[in-house]
Amino acid sequence: MLCGFGCDVSPKVVQAVMRSSDKSGDGEIDFEEFLTAVTSKIKLNDCKADIHAMFEKFDRDKDGLLSAEELVVAWSETLKTRITIKEAAALIQQADAEGKGAVTVNEFITMCQTV
Repeated sequence: MLCGFGCDVSPKVVQAVMRSSDKSGDGEIDFEEFLTAVTSKIKLNDCKADIHAMFEKFDRDKDGLLSAEELVVAWSETLKTRITIKEAAALIQQADAEGKGAVTVNEFITMCQTV
């Protein structure tokens, strides 16, 4: 379905987004949960500087890249939901233009805006 909207995302990325948006845990996203997710996306579009600061905070080893392990921590602390290391790796793979297995700050900003 997302491909019809011009997005090419893997099933693991969809699972991660669904799990983080499904606050009730019933396996479905109701209208309120959908609005919360959309509102969060709009706020992210307006807060690139905040996203950059968040990247710096979660780049634990200060190598200028976020690994899957660092993304799991970032996701948990900012969205208050957990994703698996496999889901984090799928998100990174989707955004990692250079194929290095981690994302730069610009790739992270793009990832935040498209998830």
